[in-house]
Amino acid sequence: MTPRLIVSDLDGTLLGSDHRLHDSTIEVLQELVRQGHHLALASGRHYHDMRVFRDELGVPAHLISTNGAYTHDPDDGLVSASHLNPDHAHALIHLPRPPQVRLNLYREAGWHVDAEAPHLLSLHASTGFRYEVVPPEQMDANGVGKVLYLGDPDALAEL
Repeated sequence: MTPRLIVSDLDGTLLGSDHRLHDSTIEVLQELVRQGHHLALASGRHYHDMRVFRDELGVPAHLISTNGAYTHDPDDGLVSASHLNPDHAHALIHLPRPPQVRLNLYREAGWHVDAEAPHLLSLHASTGFRYEVVPPEQMDANGVGKVLYLGDPDALAEL
């Protein structure tokens, strides 16, 4: 048997609608690793948010997080990081936007949001990963792996 690299997304693929791994998913992935295959989990989620699922699987797996901005090995070592150009990140941080649109920055060490957004916490309830509120004028444009605007589609269309 030739070992294969199996890469899978989390949300809508490995995770159920309840944002959890089901027992059958865990069993299948554990068996594939026992057979000698390698596993990588890929997601737009932050690395710290993804580790919980890898740990629940109980197998070594690389984590490709933040839409590919960061890759960690199975022992949590940072393999690669790709950050936005600071000038571009600065422009995105300070882009005028409707007040109901939330600005999110993902960095290697955490998740920054420009204002409280309790509705976002339910998506991460199973992992305990939380954002930190940082006003845009205090956000550092260096070391940004991802900028994400969240809001009503009509409000986002204005951007």
